[in-house]
Amino acid sequence: MANTSDKKHSASSKVRKQKATVGIIAGSVVFRIIVIVFLIILISFAVGKTYRFGYRLFSQETMEAEPGTDIKVLITEQMDSDTVAKLFEQKGLVSDAVIFGAQLKFFTGSSYRLTPGEYTLNTSMPPREMINAICSESPAESTEKEYLGLYDEAD
Repeated sequence: MANTSDKKHSASSKVRKQKATVGIIAGSVVFRIIVIVFLIILISFAVGKTYRFGYRLFSQETMEAEPGTDIKVLITEQMDSDTVAKLFEQKGLVSDAVIFGAQLKFFTGSSYRLTPGEYTLNTSMPPREMINAICSESPAESTEKEYLGLYDEAD
């Protein structure tokens, strides 16, 4: 009789171990699915944000339609591109200082510098036109201007 009882106990022990193993595997699979879904959502969000940033970086959206509003700005020698971008955002010339700052850095490259002075810009001007107005070329590299697209097509 003891032998049958040991067999029943051994069989029930095996069943419990198998159920526990199945439970661990099922829990592990559910956890992996949750992690994968979370990563997919996170990647989708990051891709969407990156796309919107890139689109706005290369788009030439204006703040207002023609004729727009003339706005005077003063650029001093102490200002860098980020300061100018913030000033333009405050004055209503651009909608986002971060985007305009990136455009300034991207479209001008190392051969162009902000030119100090007082400028009359318009809210209907696209960002590249504003950049052309406030930046001058350093004498060393004059051939890059066409490559960077800083001239209008009419030039």
